[in-house]
Amino acid sequence: MKKKFFFIKYIYFCKMFKYKNVIIFFLIIFIFSSCKFQKILKSTDYELKFEKAKEYYQEKDYIKATQLFDELLTIYKGSSKAEEVNYYYAECYYGNRDFILAANMPSNAFIKVQNVFIMIHRIIN
Repeated sequence: MKKKFFFIKYIYFCKMFKYKNVIIFFLIIFIFSSCKFQKILKSTDYELKFEKAKEYYQEKDYIKATQLFDELLTIYKGSSKAEEVNYYYAECYYGNRDFILAANMPSNAFIKVQNVFIMIHRIIN
């Protein structure tokens, strides 16, 4: 009876060990992939950030793409790429199913001030 019980314990231990290796493998992959993204996020090469943000967008990894496009908005403000960055930024919000923020893009100061004046005008009248 003890041999049978030992055999069952041995099988259970082997299965646990196998799953443990799989979990460790995925943890290592996760750590290295997040390190690569952190390097891109801290980089000062804005063309690289823009290309990587578009890659993340095409891979439907909208959270990473949103972080990069958010930083690029201030960098490319007033340039020819600002419109494209705004477009992808809004599309990332739309892909994350955050429809309210996607609808309010581009959110520049002029539009916000204009909305404030419209609200004040409605309150007065």
